[in-house]
Amino acid sequence: MDRPHKFSFLLRKVKVRLNGIRQTLYLAPQLFFSGFLSVLLVSCSSQQDVSPALKNGEHGVAYSLGYYQHVVQVYPDPSWLPTPYKQYYTSLEDTIQFYTEKSLQNDGIAYDSVTVWRPSEMGEVFVIIRSDDPNVTDYATMHPAFIKNYEQALIGVQKCKSETDCWNKGNTHKDEPWAFFPQFSMAMALQKSVLLLNYPPASALTSKSYLDTFTMSRWARVLRGAGVDQPGLFEVIVDVRPIAAPASGTSQYLPNATTYFNDPTGTTGGYYISPQLGLMLDPPSNTNTLYTLPLVVLGYPARETWCDIIKKSEKDCDVLATGRITLAGSNKSTPYILGNHPTVSTYQCCPGSTDSKCSSFNLIQDEQIDYQVTCWANAMSEDPSQDPASVLNTCKKEWVTQPSLANQTTLCISAAMDNNACYGDGITQKQAAAYCAAHANQACPATSSGCPVINSF
Repeated sequence: MDRPHKFSFLLRKVKVRLNGIRQTLYLAPQLFFSGFLSVLLVSCSSQQDVSPALKNGEHGVAYSLGYYQHVVQVYPDPSWLPTPYKQYYTSLEDTIQFYTEKSLQNDGIAYDSVTVWRPSEMGEVFVIIRSDDPNVTDYATMHPAFIKNYEQALIGVQKCKSETDCWNKGNTHKDEPWAFFPQFSMAMALQKSVLLLNYPPASALTSKSYLDTFTMSRWARVLRGAGVDQPGLFEVIVDVRPIAAPASGTSQYLPNATTYFNDPTGTTGGYYISPQLGLMLDPPSNTNTLYTLPLVVLGYPARETWCDIIKKSEKDCDVLATGRITLAGSNKSTPYILGNHPTVSTYQCCPGSTDSKCSSFNLIQDEQIDYQVTCWANAMSEDPSQDPASVLNTCKKEWVTQPSLANQTTLCISAAMDNNACYGDGITQKQAAAYCAAHANQACPATSSGCPVINSF
């Protein structure tokens, strides 16, 4: 029989019966009277080993996400998902394990296993992560708080569903009905910055990977181009409307973000956006600082919501606006920058292009905006105490007014890949690089549409 942990004198000994077998659990005393909420299972001994809890000598963390009836409403589950999505999800335990593993991978935290354990049908849902990385202990703080915040978002969803002409409004895609969908799978402990976006596309729900969508794959490419080695640490998303919906033609029909998802009184909806931003911007790894991580706000709906939250006028919410703010419930200053939606550049063409797919011709300018934003996020993540406007000025020099040869090449390649005139051609980075080398890093030369001819490279 295993002996209790050497610090068991600090723990409360509790005898319970699970699956007909007597178990002894050692619980932190401050957690004992909370009904096992956010509990740390430090050691377990029994006549027959049926618990997946950490044993003596094992490293990792174990904690509770709360009771089943609450957790199952937050995670995608066949019990409530619209019919087209049910096929992509099986049990609650499998779903939690999958998304927790994705988060660990995006955090860069190595782990041996992730186990999800529900001792009784309607009881608490425990997560046990076996890992030698000490950063994994932060999940015991972040993960349950994440669930609590999205329970608040669910209040806004339910409010919208209860009202006439609010839920699934204007949706002509029968195979993509609206569905509540929190931003699972992101880094949760070691993130470098946070993104505020509008809503997740339905494909993120079916693929179970927000970061593999077209939008985030393109943003990861820009982050790498700006010198970010681990894009996943800069792609921690808070959506102002956590509703999976068709990727286009939807935004104007979605419920008002601050009304339904940021009401601290609970009158018109839940209080989700500000608390979730506060959580993700200031993880335990950031405790000993005076500043939160930097915030990047992308796309008009997100910019509009952000400026509504911080009480800024529309003129202060233009693209490339920067500033600092202390969010409600925080005592730390948050540096922020506003930018275009990550896919805006992919709808642009070279000036003067006559291609039938072209209706907007700001390709170069929008690429430069994206690289200034990612440059800013990278620099501010290293030192959030810097003046946001000064950092942006430096990034403008690096990517617009005085770009190095390497940065000129990066911009050209990105523009050649994003040019809307080339949409559907599947231009690779290698082909774009060959095109830029042949055109002196001019993505829009007078002698070309700016669209690489695949057979030529």
